[in-house]
Amino acid sequence: MTSPRGADLRDQLPGEIIAEPQILNGQGFTLQPQRVKVFKPTGAPVYFYDIMTDSPERVGIASLVLEPDSQQVVDVGHACANLAESQTEPGLLARVAEVLITHGYEQGLPSVRVVVPAEDAKAIEACEAQIGLCHREDNEYDGKQFACFHYPATD
Repeated sequence: MTSPRGADLRDQLPGEIIAEPQILNGQGFTLQPQRVKVFKPTGAPVYFYDIMTDSPERVGIASLVLEPDSQQVVDVGHACANLAESQTEPGLLARVAEVLITHGYEQGLPSVRVVVPAEDAKAIEACEAQIGLCHREDNEYDGKQFACFHYPATD
């Protein structure tokens, strides 16, 4: 899954108020807040997490951009999760994606967009495993192919 480029992020400014991220719990893992950045193009908060299982070491990283306008993150996506190569637990990536998508809705996103390199079969499988309405489109950004998944919130 893709995440915001470092050049598109900045630190919080003095006096800028951004809600602190919370620990997110999923089946067999937690997302531990690591840091908060700001998405330069829109000023939206970006939460970064360590993915932790019952082992003392993190097994991956995740992020969530709280930008309500999905067109602003069209080539990046709102939610991103990447697991360490040594992580082989089936379904973990899909469960992490589900928690990120759900938390995005809880934070007011009307939809959550996930952008995945077209050759990343595990990430595509994790995106396709999500319950609920999903729209997939295939796009090219900077000469590379991506599968883009759009999950609208349901009332």
